Amino acid sequence: MDSRKGMAGVVAATLLALGLGACDQKPSAERAGKNVDRSVAEAGRQLQEAGKATEGKIREAGKAIDDATLTTKVKSALVTEPGLKSGDIDVDTTNGVVTLQGTSDTAENRQKAAQVASNVEGVKAVKNQIIVRGT
Repeated sequence: MDSRKGMAGVVAATLLALGLGACDQKPSAERAGKNVDRSVAEAGRQLQEAGKATEGKIREAGKAIDDATLTTKVKSALVTEPGLKSGDIDVDTTNGVVTLQGTSDTAENRQKAAQVASNVEGVKAVKNQIIVRGT
């Protein structure tokens, strides 16, 4: 959407420059050339801005995908860990930091869940918010 606005701005700037050049009774080749040069420079600037905005959005999308991948890996690791009731544990990841929430039957299993999560490649840190509820 932003790149369309940028292109529309480029077209508008070009048309404006050409229109202004046509308003003079006898435009000189030099003046017309300067108008075209200004339009081209403005178009280039707008394209650079659109490119930068696009790069930022791509980076944000990449981070979201990385976080979703980490969440899936942590959930898989918790499911395959013997003795853990991983169905009672929610996993959320933001910028590589995994947050564990839910309940555990023992303090040992609470700690085990955090250890399993921290052993997953790519996890930067673990926030263990699991509550121990006795059986």
